[in-house]
Amino acid sequence: MLAEGDPEAIGHTLACEIETITDEPIILFIDDFDRIRIDDLFQRFLAGLIDSLPDRVQIALSSSALPSCPRKQMLTRGDAVILGNYQHRSDILFNTVAKPKPQLEVYGFGEGVVLLNGRPIDNWDGVLPKRLFFYLIDNPMVTRDQIFADFWPHLSVKGATDIFHVTKHKISEIIGRALGNAQDCELTTYTQGYYIPNPQIVRHYDVENITDAVERAYLTTDMHEVELFLTRALDLYRGPYLVNTQQDWIAHRRAALEQKHVEAAIWLAQIHYERHDDDEALRLLQLARVMRSEREDVRRMLIELHLRGGARAQARREEEQKIADI
Repeated sequence: MLAEGDPEAIGHTLACEIETITDEPIILFIDDFDRIRIDDLFQRFLAGLIDSLPDRVQIALSSSALPSCPRKQMLTRGDAVILGNYQHRSDILFNTVAKPKPQLEVYGFGEGVVLLNGRPIDNWDGVLPKRLFFYLIDNPMVTRDQIFADFWPHLSVKGATDIFHVTKHKISEIIGRALGNAQDCELTTYTQGYYIPNPQIVRHYDVENITDAVERAYLTTDMHEVELFLTRALDLYRGPYLVNTQQDWIAHRRAALEQKHVEAAIWLAQIHYERHDDDEALRLLQLARVMRSEREDVRRMLIELHLRGGARAQARREEEQKIADI
């Protein structure tokens, strides 16, 4: 974490140091990049580093979490390209391919943004294709009956089947058009009664990345790694899921992800509380409280923090509000 100094200047200095290593071309490969907290300071550092690199020096980042904003800017300027394979967390080997597969980046938090090979898909030819697209991304193994129940519960099987296949075909057209192909490109394949991801398209999904980070926090016993994973989960959360889209399955998913975000904030607040980093603990608890003010454990920890910091009036107000809510 860059705590002091000018981030851009630090990036420039590092670029100068790399340049002195050799006169030969250099590729600096940074693996497991997602462990880094990619905040504003780091993004400024990265911009300073990239802007200062000579033409013979390149950086390769193995990452699925680099925020879309700086990445899109670098792609637009021609400073960066998206390459390679996606190594899922359950894979053992990193397999290379002769022809890179299309890279599909999906951001479900906020308005819902989709990038294909770094370029946005803006034209969905209607509301339904985009909703079904996000549903199939969010449910990587789903049956036709499940899809019909979530989208067209009141239609006959034939009616739902007709709408589904037309909409699914429209999604394939949109992807093919975005790739510049004459042919459509399927988002999913159908096997053994399930619609599953098309292996010819590489997916990067922010919601999946948050879920993965929280799961890894639960699995490790290293508290430093727990903090890194929880911090990453909080950094990736960009507001409510598909905020301006209303559908029952979206509302349920939105609530579940909000709950996961709150749990991560409270857990990280407890870590900071135990090390007496009270300012950060208070910030995280206030964040959790805005989203779930009824949580008793949040209010109790806030009271304890106020008392520990000598803010007895604030602690008393919290206690009075607690009694009033009973």
